Amino acid sequence: RIINRKRYALVGDVATLGADILANRSGLYALAKDYDALSDGTYSTPPVSTTLQGLFEGLGHTVANLSVSDRRARCVGLFAKIGPKGTVRDIVMKEATILPSRGRYAREGALAGCNDGTVANSSASGTVSGWWAGGLVGYNEGLVTRCSSDAMVEGKFAGGLVGISDGTISYSYATGAVTGLFEGKRVGMVIYAGGLA
Repeated sequence: RIINRKRYALVGDVATLGADILANRSGLYALAKDYDALSDGTYSTPPVSTTLQGLFEGLGHTVANLSVSDRRARCVGLFAKIGPKGTVRDIVMKEATILPSRGRYAREGALAGCNDGTVANSSASGTVSGWWAGGLVGYNEGLVTRCSSDAMVEGKFAGGLVGISDGTISYSYATGAVTGLFEGKRVGMVIYAGGLA
C-alpha cells in the first residue's frame, strides 16, 4: 500500500508483524485492519521481539486483548523495543494485559517495553504490571507525543503513560489508576509512582 508516497507492507495480525520485522527491522509496515488477539492466547515473548528501526503505521486501527507474559525479557509489550530510528504511530492498544517479568529492571508497557525512537498518536487501556511499568511505554529514552493511556498500572517504578522517562513526553496524558507495588517487595523498599510518569 502507498501511504504518503511510500510503499508499506500491510499486515493483518501481530504474529505476521513480528515475523516481517524479524526479516527486515528497517522496513515500513502498516496494520491493515483492527485485530483481536484474544484467540492468540498469552504470548510468552513480545510479538515483535526484534528492535524496530523502521516505521509502523497503525492507521488508527486497534489491537485488542493482547496478553504478554515473558518471565525473563528486559523489554515487554507489543514491541519489545523501538530503536533510535524507529517510529510507531496511530495505533490503539485496547484491553492489553502485560504481566510482570522476573528480569531485573524489566520494562513493561502495552505498546512498547522500551522506546528509543518515536511513539506518536497512540493510546492504551488494560492492565500493565512489572518492575518499570507504564500504561503505554515502560522506559522512554526517545519521544512520546500526542499519546494517552487509561490503563491500570502497578510497579516499583509506575507511571500512567510511561514507567520511567529519560526522554521527552509532549501533548500527552494519562487517566488510569497507578499503584506503587512490586511482588516480593522488602520492608523499606522505595516505590516510585506518578500519574503520567
